[in-house]
Amino acid sequence: MAISEAARNELYTGLTEVLGQERAETLMSAIPLHDLDQVATKGDIALLRAELQSDMYALSAKVEGLTAVAARADAKLDRLVFVLIAGLFAVIATLIGVGLSL
Repeated sequence: MAISEAARNELYTGLTEVLGQERAETLMSAIPLHDLDQVATKGDIALLRAELQSDMYALSAKVEGLTAVAARADAKLDRLVFVLIAGLFAVIATLIGVGLSL
């Protein structure tokens, strides 16, 4: 739970009266300004890093899979272009043959 700025100032004033300014400042610097629920620990960061690495490995595997699919599609497209060109030559040869027989 975060405390208000007014509450922090009141606490600082009271601590200054009891401990002196230097000790009060030292103690106040140890009290977080933010809600402790909003503070990330090294453990939180390590867990997040492990999750991100796991996600990156999974994404990498998916990219490799997509690369393999793209390579297969490319090979099929190459074969299709070859068949179409061969078919075109066959049609042209047939037309030339028909033209010569007339």
